Amino acid sequence: MHVLVAPDKLKGSLSAVEVAARVPVRVAGPVGNPVDTAYASRGGVAVVELADACGLGRLPGGRLAPLTAASAGFGEVIRAALEAGCHRLVLGVGGSASTDDGAGLLAALGARLLDAAGAEPPPGDGALVRPDRVDLAGLRPGAGGGR
Repeated sequence: MHVLVAPDKLKGSLSAVEVAARVPVRVAGPVGNPVDTAYASRGGVAVVELADACGLGRLPGGRLAPLTAASAGFGEVIRAALEAGCHRLVLGVGGSASTDDGAGLLAALGARLLDAAGAEPPPGDGALVRPDRVDLAGLRPGAGGGR
C-alpha cells in the first residue's frame, strides 16, 4: 500500500512538512488485531487520535464488538509518544469502538484494573462488571503528570 500525504500549512501553527511528519506505531486494534497508526510530534508535543488506533473503522468487517472492544491501542500510542520523549499530549477521543471506559488505555500505560479477588478482567466492557480497584504502581514514567 502507498499513501500520499500532500497537506497545506495549518495557519501559522505548522508548516506543510510538519503536518505530514507522523510517527508510525503498530498497536492493538479495538478487538486485539494489530493495526498500523501514527501520532504527530513537534517540539515535545504529541497529537494522538483514538479513532485511528481503536476506532469504529478499525473493527474487522465493520462488526461491532460491544463486550470486547478495548482502548488498549490508544494507550499504546500514548506510551510510544511518552517513551519518545514527548512531554505534552493532545488527545483526540472521538469515534471509538471501545466500550471499556479507558480500562485498556490505563493497562497499556502500566496500571492494573483489579476485581475483588485481585484478578485482571478481560478486555472490553467485561472489565467494568466487577471493578474493585486500580493499581497504579506499575504506571510508566511520563504517565500521570510526569511521575
